[in-house]
Amino acid sequence: SGSSSATITVMLTNSQGSTTTQSFLIVAAVATPQLEVRGGSSNQVIPSGDTTAQSSDGTLFASTPVGHVLTQTFQVCNTGTATLSLGSSPTSSDASEFSFVSPFPTSVGGSSCANFGVTFSPTRTGSPTSTLTMTSNDLAHPSYTFVVGGTATAELWEIDGGLSFSVQITNSASTSNTSPSMAA
Repeated sequence: SGSSSATITVMLTNSQGSTTTQSFLIVAAVATPQLEVRGGSSNQVIPSGDTTAQSSDGTLFASTPVGHVLTQTFQVCNTGTATLSLGSSPTSSDASEFSFVSPFPTSVGGSSCANFGVTFSPTRTGSPTSTLTMTSNDLAHPSYTFVVGGTATAELWEIDGGLSFSVQITNSASTSNTSPSMAA
């Protein structure tokens, strides 16, 4: 939200030629949307234009084996008072590795937040990054961008002699188990 003000000055001249001046200050409150993206376990603000992926704000994904998918949840928040309208097609500069989960919110009320997901689906080993972009009716940030990144690890390991095995990772609410699966 913002406000605008103006001073109006009125000059009156009476029939004897004397002039009187009166000034009025007019202030108008203007309702505006204000986009903010948050991530990580503490819902840390990710500034628009952020180019560093960090685990603290959720933009640095945990190591993920090639062929697996990891999803992070973020919040798009409107710290303004007017409804924030979001473009329906956010983009990723490396959509083969990082993509938005559908459906993406199209509007957020004043002083409210909505969740959205981003997936990391590595197709090759390495440390890929991607610039995520969303558009809105926020006049200060009509195009909001930030970088996400992750580390893609090899899924298949080979032991001397040609024996290979893969690792399956299974998550439950309280434990994480690793169980080898033998393959010829």
